[in-house]
Amino acid sequence: MRWKFIKHLKNYVSDESFQQRLNSFILQQLNLTLAHDLKHYLTPERQHQTQEKLEPLLERWLTSNSLSENVSTFIDSRIDTVICSGKSLKQLLPAEIIDTILNQLEDELPALLQQLATNLNDPRMRKELEKKARGGIESFIDSVEGLSAIITALFDMEKIYSRLPEFMDKAALELATWLEGEKVRSEISTAMRERINNWLDQPLANYLEKVSYEKIINIKRFISTRVITFIRSNNCRQLVVEWLNKGIDTIKDRPLSELLNEAGGEDCAAKLAEQITTKAVQITQSPQLQQTVEAELEQKVNFWINERPLGNLASRLPSDAREELYHALFEQLLELLNKEVPPLVDSLDIRRIVEDKVNSLDILKVEELLMGIMKEQFKYINIFGALLGMLIGMLNIFLLR
Repeated sequence: MRWKFIKHLKNYVSDESFQQRLNSFILQQLNLTLAHDLKHYLTPERQHQTQEKLEPLLERWLTSNSLSENVSTFIDSRIDTVICSGKSLKQLLPAEIIDTILNQLEDELPALLQQLATNLNDPRMRKELEKKARGGIESFIDSVEGLSAIITALFDMEKIYSRLPEFMDKAALELATWLEGEKVRSEISTAMRERINNWLDQPLANYLEKVSYEKIINIKRFISTRVITFIRSNNCRQLVVEWLNKGIDTIKDRPLSELLNEAGGEDCAAKLAEQITTKAVQITQSPQLQQTVEAELEQKVNFWINERPLGNLASRLPSDAREELYHALFEQLLELLNKEVPPLVDSLDIRRIVEDKVNSLDILKVEELLMGIMKEQFKYINIFGALLGMLIGMLNIFLLR
């Protein structure tokens, strides 16, 4: 029976008509399901319950070692790919970020120039500049062959050096005025943009040619550590939950069929139903499922036939069937007794058995047994005689009067 059932099941699911009916049924159920919007299935209560269940799962996933290893592996491989790609920073970074950085630098440029002009009046900076100026003059004089002695003889260098602070004051004032000009700022800004653009146009590998491999490893480790620390933080988990809630809020009023078509194109439901049908047929035709069904059938059949008790048989039969069964069994029992009891009694010889039993008893035991029986009988005889005598006496008295 099991073998025939498995054989018929395999032939049934292999039939093309079964696959068509299954595909039509699945497509019908999918269309009924996709006709509703997400809000129909995800009520506020269910959304709240789902969020409560999702938060610990999300925390466990974000803090898992496997995710950390995957993030580290992804960052290492991504950095290696970027370095070997030969792309420049301008190609790797979004244009919006580059424009934002350049605009921010332009906004900070006046403050930087003002800070530079202020630093020129710093005593330490002035002393350092005077030292550099004196060194420059001395180097110039020494570089002129044959004139160093003449210049030293004609000019008093100490007087010249004593005028350096005054010269530095005028130069600092003129430089500060020059830096505050709009034209200078515009030229510096343009030059800065060109310099940064040229710097961004170079391949990233050019900047890392002189960097040791250990430093690159440390950079990768630093980036991975920072990213993993952020992923494991409560802020990241809250951001993910907020993104999910905002995403659900934006699509919960739209039908599921529309969302499915946007994700997978037109006729996505039909394609999905066909894929489910194909997968279901493959599963039903697989030897593993046939072995599982056969084992389950063997267990159930063995239980229902060999192990499960029938219980009260009368409860499984109608009343008229029970009545007929009673009469039939009674007649069979009478016929059996009439047929089998007389030969059984004859074969037993009860009289001889009783006689042998009595003969085997002790005389005193037999006497005691008989006296017990007679005593019991004589007691009732005496009682009966007394009652009879009383009735006769009462009858004589009544007749005499």
